[in-house]
Amino acid sequence: MIEQVAFLFDMDGTIADTMPFHLQAWMDLLGELGVRTSPQEFLRMTSGKMNHQILNEVLGMSLCDAELARFEARKESRFRELCRPHLRPIAGLADFLAESRRSNVAMAVATAAGKENRALVLEGLGLQRTSVSWSGPKTSGTGSQTPRFSSRLPAGFRSIHLAAWSLKTPFRESRPRTAPA
Repeated sequence: MIEQVAFLFDMDGTIADTMPFHLQAWMDLLGELGVRTSPQEFLRMTSGKMNHQILNEVLGMSLCDAELARFEARKESRFRELCRPHLRPIAGLADFLAESRRSNVAMAVATAAGKENRALVLEGLGLQRTSVSWSGPKTSGTGSQTPRFSSRLPAGFRSIHLAAWSLKTPFRESRPRTAPA
């Protein structure tokens, strides 16, 4: 089996600093709904949670699926409106990707972001042809946006060694996962 190297990137906050635009979109939506909270308090309450969890918890009521979808669509539309004119890759990303391509390193983007947000960021950064995306279940329960690998490794991979980092968190590495013999 050929040993291959691959990089797996998160999208929001890793390849582009989109988080300020997500925060502003939330603040705008909550303001329209009459909910007053500071950005710091909002981040403290919602860090790592998915939209449906945030809406139910911050609004303090259980919303039906149609209401959740409507509010989520408004928030994400506002995010794209705010982000589009300011979208830039994080410093050093272009050089890192170019060197990785020269070294024949496979690369993918792993994200729980919706289709329209993936398109905005990946196309806006010119990555749509070299990236694949991953989308987790809408109701994972944990809010975690970390892909979970099955017990089978992708074809051609003997092991997977994950490294995770973002603009806001320190570098973390996993231990290599080796395919069963």
